[in-house]
Amino acid sequence: VDVESGFWAPTGSEAPKACPMSGFTCPGRAADEVNDPPGSEPILVESGQSSVDVEVEVVTFNMELAMTVDQYDEAAMIAELAAYYGVDPSLISLEATPTTDRRRLASNGSAAGGSGNATGRLLFKVTILVPDEIEETEAGSQSGGASGGPTVSRVAVTAESFAGRLALLNSGDGNLLTLSAALGFNTTVGGDGVQIGTSTQQVQVSCPTGYWCSAANRIECVADTYQPKENQVDAGACLPCAEFSESLPASTAKSACKCVYGYYDADVDPAALPVCKPCPVGSDCKGAGNTLMLLPLEEGYFRVTKYDVDIRRCPDFGVEVGSACVGGSGKMCEEWTSGPYCTLCNVSDGSRFYSESRCMPCEDGLLADLL
Repeated sequence: VDVESGFWAPTGSEAPKACPMSGFTCPGRAADEVNDPPGSEPILVESGQSSVDVEVEVVTFNMELAMTVDQYDEAAMIAELAAYYGVDPSLISLEATPTTDRRRLASNGSAAGGSGNATGRLLFKVTILVPDEIEETEAGSQSGGASGGPTVSRVAVTAESFAGRLALLNSGDGNLLTLSAALGFNTTVGGDGVQIGTSTQQVQVSCPTGYWCSAANRIECVADTYQPKENQVDAGACLPCAEFSESLPASTAKSACKCVYGYYDADVDPAALPVCKPCPVGSDCKGAGNTLMLLPLEEGYFRVTKYDVDIRRCPDFGVEVGSACVGGSGKMCEEWTSGPYCTLCNVSDGSRFYSESRCMPCEDGLLADLL
């Protein structure tokens, strides 16, 4: 039976069964590296890990062999195909059907639903997972007059280059004769060529940060907690945020905890848990996540540095033109102004003077009159 991802098939069975809902993973026959034969049993997921579905690239093509049902040996054929194409046998899966009645064959050669035609040919759908790299053999080079042996190297491949390589090996009378000799049966390859596609594979992975895992299920940590470690097995791994702080579900670090509305983080270390304190008078704490260094101020209020929580009301608070203390979390002073309560002009050439909460440009002759 060609066992797909998410299913398993007991040895000798005619139909695959769905993978258990929890505690196990069923990667399918092509990706099963645990069971013998592959895909014959669900695989127990280790404690602290989870089972997820991933999309992988595959290539597929059809071939027809002058082979009877009784002669079909799936394991032997996969081994020969793996050697011919230069890939690991675990990457190959076969779906065999007698051409006389198109019934899929089990791996032991029996036809599902009855016996096959003993004199028929078999049609195969070959599926190969695209590997990250393949082995290539080059003839040895001469050095000092002596001929070296063949050189084997690992070469990275893409789905396109891998499909092209298989198409070349499947074409031409010489290659088909070699393939037929390797398999021991006269072989023809389908005219559709090598197709590139994707397949869903069920794999066992580490339980990620922000989650805890039980019976192969991944459960996110609830809001207002964080979880910085992999492979955690219970909800106790989800640590609470500090008082008056909050976080989104599945948060992974202390820094994900932000002070709630009306509070600011008094700790200047961004990687630490926040120390949330009520926003002082003169601050403009809108929303969550306010910090000391970016503490927004209301218009008309001033602090000396971004580390100060001593916020003072400016002398020009409430004037009609607007205070020079502009507030916000960026620059605290109106353009051209600076100093305590934004009452100085930030020029040293005497080109501006402070008047009515603004630094005004000096007109020609005005500077001399003022002096």
